[in-house]
Amino acid sequence: MADILQILPIGLALAAGAALGILFFGGLRLTVGALCETKRPLVRFPVREFRGRCSGRRPGRPPADSEVGRYETVSPKTALAVALVSLYVRIAVTGLGFYLVAGGHWERLVSALAGFLIARSILLRRWGPVRRCGAPAGEV
Repeated sequence: MADILQILPIGLALAAGAALGILFFGGLRLTVGALCETKRPLVRFPVREFRGRCSGRRPGRPPADSEVGRYETVSPKTALAVALVSLYVRIAVTGLGFYLVAGGHWERLVSALAGFLIARSILLRRWGPVRRCGAPAGEV
């Protein structure tokens, strides 16, 4: 009975770490997917594409009529701010979760980290790679 009571917190920490991994990597997938699939994406990867290089025009020059729907975006500073806010929120939630799960016990922290990495592996296999922004349907 005493062995089960010692193993139970480590198993719960593993499950909590997996939940944190699903939140972190699920949020990352949603962020990248939303940025690539919107009509007016905030970010075009890489950033030099975002500034108009992919359209064949110089930055600052008004777009031609055929380009208006394809390359309307916000400024690079705003796009960077949105990407960083998403990153900081995911890191803050995950870090706080690890802190609360560990509760001062290194064994629980290691177990939570293992659950986090297991969740990452499972999600990568299940979802596959995210298609690059602007890439054809068969290309990643």
